[in-house]
Amino acid sequence: MSSIDLRRSSVHLPSMAEIRAERARRKAKLERDRVAHDAERIRDRCRTLGGFVREAWHVLEPTQPYVHGWHIAAICSHLEAVSDGRINRLLINVPPGTMKSLLASVLWPAWEWTRQPSLRYLTTSYAEKYVKRDSRRMRDLVQSEWNRSLWPEIELMRAGEASFANTKTGFREGVPFASLTGGRGDRVIIDDPHSTETAESEAERENTTRIFREAVPRRATSCCFGELGTRPTSTSSRTSPTGRRRTRSTRPPGLSDD
Repeated sequence: MSSIDLRRSSVHLPSMAEIRAERARRKAKLERDRVAHDAERIRDRCRTLGGFVREAWHVLEPTQPYVHGWHIAAICSHLEAVSDGRINRLLINVPPGTMKSLLASVLWPAWEWTRQPSLRYLTTSYAEKYVKRDSRRMRDLVQSEWNRSLWPEIELMRAGEASFANTKTGFREGVPFASLTGGRGDRVIIDDPHSTETAESEAERENTTRIFREAVPRRATSCCFGELGTRPTSTSSRTSPTGRRRTRSTRPPGLSDD
């Protein structure tokens, strides 16, 4: 073997894992530098939930451009009213694909932690996979380089798939809606208590109403109730989040509060 061959064989080539780690390190540094350069202006824009949504969007959806809509502004305005104590019970009834879950179950609680990290959330949905999905998205946002650069005081001390807690006594606990019988918090976020299929069943709708009346009022100070507004027969059009009966209506879905 020649001396040239020996020199070539002694060269260390990084593994794919090392290459990916280096790329991630450089990307994190770029994000830290970008945020540090504009930190005060970013935090100022994030004083409102709508501003936070725009600024944090790239963390949750890095390959999709943010497209604003009037309904996003309306939902954010109502969620801010819950944060400020002007609304205690909020019902969001909108069509699929309009960011209901992302706004109410991911971005809103993450934004509230930037103002009051001690807040505690109970979150639920009809399926455990959706409970875990939104818990992971909020956890990843809170742990992101962007969020930690802007609000370093928010640190997670426990980070599970469906639940996590920060060092300021705030936490998020996620359970399927049928299991919403234990735990307490400052907020209860109910994202689709039943599927569009089971919503057609009178028995299922009555069971959803029963669970809500028995479990929710004693569990939290405020409640955000979100459901797909695709059918006039959905439970949310029949029963308000406070448990009061409503007449079925075919009017367009929207927002209501109490």
